[in-house]
Amino acid sequence: MSLGPTARGLRAGLAGRALLPGALLGLGLLRLGGGEALAGHAGLLGWWSAWSGGAVLLAGAAAGQEGAGLLSAAGSLAAAGLVVRLATTPEDWLIQGLLWVAASGLALAVSLLPWERLVRDPRIPTCVTLVALILPLVVGSAAGGARAWLRAGPLQLQPVELAKVGAILLLAGRLGLAPPGSASRGISEPSGPLPARELVWLALLWSGFAGALVAQRDLGGAALVALLLPAGLLLAGYPARVPLGALLLAGGAGLLLLGLYPHALARVEGMRALWRLETAGAYQLWQGLASLALGGLWGRPGGFGDGLAVPAGATDLPLAVVAPGAGLVAVWGILYLQWSIVARGLGMAETAEGAARLLTGLVAVLWGLETLLPTAGWLGLAPLTGLPLPLVSRGGSALVAHGVLLGWLLWGARQRLGGAGARAG
Repeated sequence: MSLGPTARGLRAGLAGRALLPGALLGLGLLRLGGGEALAGHAGLLGWWSAWSGGAVLLAGAAAGQEGAGLLSAAGSLAAAGLVVRLATTPEDWLIQGLLWVAASGLALAVSLLPWERLVRDPRIPTCVTLVALILPLVVGSAAGGARAWLRAGPLQLQPVELAKVGAILLLAGRLGLAPPGSASRGISEPSGPLPARELVWLALLWSGFAGALVAQRDLGGAALVALLLPAGLLLAGYPARVPLGALLLAGGAGLLLLGLYPHALARVEGMRALWRLETAGAYQLWQGLASLALGGLWGRPGGFGDGLAVPAGATDLPLAVVAPGAGLVAVWGILYLQWSIVARGLGMAETAEGAARLLTGLVAVLWGLETLLPTAGWLGLAPLTGLPLPLVSRGGSALVAHGVLLGWLLWGARQRLGGAGARAG
């Protein structure tokens, strides 16, 4: 039995998406060290590409072309992250590779769970978020000015990444479900606004979340979590004045708190020093911009080593590691892949309703902010925040947490595919 032209085209598109992460990793290895690097890491290229391609095919089987496109873009970003790790801390490349295996496997597993029922109980995400935010204050250790890390020997965990996941699940459950007394309405139907008392309770709880991050001296994480509330209100269909008011209150609180934390104020001063063309207070920013100039449009083979001149480049400024070796084209490619994930999430939110709309929309908003803020910091358009660039920055906690976020997007793609199939039937 021969396949029709449409089926053959879909099959070819799926195969191309499955090959993309491995192809980009191979290209990155060539740019990193030429043929010697490619030959020396042939085993890595083989098993990592096989897993990533298989994960894309599994996502395609479960969530169609949209699911395959999501995991293909994510795998391609993980390939860039692996090249960054090889350029900066080559002794840890195996950890980075295995973390992507764990994150992508987690995404596939998460996408199969019945989130239309799981979001109904807000107690679990509330407890998870509170524990993840309070634990570093009790037994955490400081790094980069923020007390946001848990350490046990060589292992370290940044619980704020888990807190972001819990916060999104909580908002999807509270703002995306029908209010009490409307059990006859399905989860996918519009929910209507929360009663004023519940909305005030949610705002106070959210202030507590942001306050815990402020107490950790992690103002970047606090700003990110605070921004999720107005985004959720907007996605839930509240009048624009409600999310705008929440946004203004969060911004005003941030400005008031800025002067209390010298490390955060120093980052703002560093950005201002860059615009005043002063080198003393903006060394990392100057080095980051220099990396872009060194790479030019296409980069220089072996130029990834220039990224080592940027302090904490693999975490705060991973694009500054990529730019010298692969050039502006690779930076554009990474940002395009990030945007493709954000755009797919926003597209799902546009057609979904209820909790599905909140879950996919908030993931897209968070992913977009985590792409925009580090990139703006690299270019001197915003203060450096220490936020990880999704799937590219070095950081196991962030990589695994983004596996959960990716799983929710795959779940949304499955819901969308199922809805399209039901309408066609």
